[in-house]
Amino acid sequence: MNFRQIVEMVSWKHGLLSEKVLSHARTAPEVKARHEIMFVAYQNSYSIPQITKLINRDYTSVRHGIKRHKERMQ
Repeated sequence: MNFRQIVEMVSWKHGLLSEKVLSHARTAPEVKARHEIMFVAYQNSYSIPQITKLINRDYTSVRHGIKRHKERMQ
């Protein structure tokens, strides 16, 4: 699955526009969707540095997002 497909799938699942999810919006729905995008991308063999470039975030933000989504799933 390519990154664009991941973004569209997660955005649709959360009922949000993909542009809003990838923006710097910090409301809970956008943040949760963004974390899920990071997690799904990571599970689909994207490295953290690749994800940082694709969503314009720093390394620690992506690592934190992946961790937070894993915690929410449990």
